[in-house]
Amino acid sequence: MNTKIEKGISRLRKDILLMAGEVESQVYRSFQSLVEQNRDLAKEVRVDDTNINSMEMDLESECLEILALDHPVASDLRFVLATMRIVNSLERMADLAAGVAKRGSKISKSKDIVVMPSALLGMMNSTTAMIKNVIESLASDDTLLARRVRESDDEVDELRKEVLSWAQSSIADLTATSISIITIATKIERIADLATNIAEDVIFAVEGENVRHS
Repeated sequence: MNTKIEKGISRLRKDILLMAGEVESQVYRSFQSLVEQNRDLAKEVRVDDTNINSMEMDLESECLEILALDHPVASDLRFVLATMRIVNSLERMADLAAGVAKRGSKISKSKDIVVMPSALLGMMNSTTAMIKNVIESLASDDTLLARRVRESDDEVDELRKEVLSWAQSSIADLTATSISIITIATKIERIADLATNIAEDVIFAVEGENVRHS
């Protein structure tokens, strides 16, 4: 293997996992700020989103440097291409986490009595597990675990439907807080979708199979 490519791939693997860990923390803290109605923590999440944006730009530069080198083998090329997509998914997950935190702050300022539907809490738990598992699959090239992450997305989708049913059942007294909860559920579902996208990129990088539309 080209020594420069080998070193570049090694650094890229390290840095993508570092970014993934930071995004995992962002999502977890955004959920925590929502449940605890902690505006200070929500503010931290929104401020730290800038760091994720910087990491995205650095990783994209690393990918381009490797692609500019001579003759990366097929497996390296797949990994770099998958990483470019994963970086984009991670950045969008962080943006959505910041959005959840922002909505959570809005709820905490409301005079409404806040009752989180159990399905929303279930969405947060399931999505947190998906992120943990997809990072593990990325770190260990575990495509079996990546495929399980894909399957888990259906559970989050069903829980979001329950949140919408909860909203519809109380439509007569639908408050701004209820609307915020619906918006948060949509953002969480999208975070889970992005975790699924990352799982599909792991499968592509390791096995060369494109499962995005299967």
